Amino acid sequence: ASVDGCGPVILNAGQRGYFRSRYPSGPLAELTRHFAELDPRDQLGLVHDTASLAFAGTIPLTQFAELARHVPLSADPVVWIAVVSRLDTLDRAYDEAGRRADFRAAARALANPLLAAVGWEPSPAEGTNVPLLREELIDTLARWGDPAVIAEGRRRYTAFLKDPGAFSAAGRSHALHVAARTADAATWEQLQALAAAATAALEQTQYYRLLGLAADPALAQRSLELALSGELPQTMRPLLIQSVADEHPDLAARYAIAHWPVVERWIEPTFASSYVPFLAAGSADPARLGDLTDFAAAHTPASARNALQVASADIRYRAALRARLGSLDAWLRTNAAPREAPGGSASAGGGE
Repeated sequence: ASVDGCGPVILNAGQRGYFRSRYPSGPLAELTRHFAELDPRDQLGLVHDTASLAFAGTIPLTQFAELARHVPLSADPVVWIAVVSRLDTLDRAYDEAGRRADFRAAARALANPLLAAVGWEPSPAEGTNVPLLREELIDTLARWGDPAVIAEGRRRYTAFLKDPGAFSAAGRSHALHVAARTADAATWEQLQALAAAATAALEQTQYYRLLGLAADPALAQRSLELALSGELPQTMRPLLIQSVADEHPDLAARYAIAHWPVVERWIEPTFASSYVPFLAAGSADPARLGDLTDFAAAHTPASARNALQVASADIRYRAALRARLGSLDAWLRTNAAPREAPGGSASAGGGE
């Protein structure tokens, strides 16, 4: 949108209205170039609007990618959380045969300077949302295979094993999540031993759920088999399968369907009709639609299929997003390097 005598204007200024704003490509490009000058509320609104419209296919995915490159390090942590979260949505839409490696390299190049500014340890001057940003960055960069984050996380994990009391609760969580996501067989077995030895139910649940986060499909399969092994208390078994679904929704959904007569006994009856659709909802594989339909026909009354409809819509959405990633791949070949972003350190930022 534009007004005679001035440049592009922000629609829904202050983000008071509950609607999406779609800009013509020219004004959006101009707003993107001047992103750092916008009010934080309008920065957040522009990120949400552009990402939502791009992911739905209403505007090109490259317009969101270009916007992400213009977010300054000094942006409010909440704005950065939204950007990193949306980049992670794109990453999860890729399949292994696609150009995920190129995308991850570009996404890491955007997020690394921000983590360098935020740091692994809290600052007395940081705003209340910076810890949330730090958690998002560390966990997501580990998912994206960032070598420096993985090395630092595993260094801290080794130190934690030697002295669990040496870290704050947040610092311990960061180290454990990096170790779990990047686990090899030895690390997975260490976490399993920690879970089995835990005496507090909450601590035990946290360790068992960490096992399910492993990026290695073979270890994810071991986590699923562990859920059926009898080692875990019954209430923790469905939680472990749900944890696997975070990284491997297809694997978790297929496993739960194949073992449904056993899995169903662990689940509250009011949640039983939602459980398998919940596992599958993160998939981008249209094959899950048939699996869910067949499962519902066999196990779910017609009056209890709301979760099936929601999960099916999510899968179609992700499948359509995956089908459009080719345009982003082409863009990455010439625009992978992030632009130098103005601004200072997010660790001193607001987010109050």
